[in-house]
Amino acid sequence: RRVLFRSFENTEIAIGLYPIAYLINHRCMPNATFVFDGVTLQLRSTSDIHRNEEINISYIDIAKPTFIRNKI
Repeated sequence: RRVLFRSFENTEIAIGLYPIAYLINHRCMPNATFVFDGVTLQLRSTSDIHRNEEINISYIDIAKPTFIRNKI
């Protein structure tokens, strides 16, 4: 599977094959995010993650207002 990343303007900025990334579930209030280091996709925590706590990312841009995110 491929991962598609979009900019704030909703334009494609990167496409890559990162099959492990598909194992991470979505949450509206995620505790992690993806960051690129060159072509390497890194998963970084955005808050403390406790033992046995599930790691979650947001599949959509959480910086956008709620009314726009609800349309996606």
